[in-house]
Amino acid sequence: MIIHACPKRAWYVKEYLIPSLIEQGIKRKNIKLWIDKKERGNLASWVACCKAYGDNPGGMWHLQDDVMISHDFAKQIEKYDEGVVCGFCHEPYETEGVQHVGYVRAFLMWQSSFQCIRIPNEVLGHFYRWYTETAVHDKDMQKYIATGKCDDTIFRIFMVTQRSTDSVL
Repeated sequence: MIIHACPKRAWYVKEYLIPSLIEQGIKRKNIKLWIDKKERGNLASWVACCKAYGDNPGGMWHLQDDVMISHDFAKQIEKYDEGVVCGFCHEPYETEGVQHVGYVRAFLMWQSSFQCIRIPNEVLGHFYRWYTETAVHDKDMQKYIATGKCDDTIFRIFMVTQRSTDSVL
């Protein structure tokens, strides 16, 4: 499990989120904290994480620093240990092979569940290569990249456009 945090919200992660995960039985050694110390923004930090963990064995749940987990979060995620799994959105991707956990109200449906998503590390590696070799050179992607945010939108585009050519999806 990895928690992505900006420095300004690291206090919440350390004081509330990590203790909540530990209380539910997730071992502290299995929780990694990815703090964007250089304050590069969501997208640059996400891409750096993909580079760091991409192609390592296994997969991880990625939580953002503003997520609020349920009282039975650990129990809910234990049944999902492979593939891409969205934590609380019942229809976030138009992609075969994506599993779903939980439900989110209609007014949040525009989100791609990046507050809580499980991604195999090999998919992170594939995303990183696609992003650095293709997305950054695509003029249609520039409107998302320029914001420094949109990590969830760009990952959704990756999932939808790459699903037929990526055997791990």
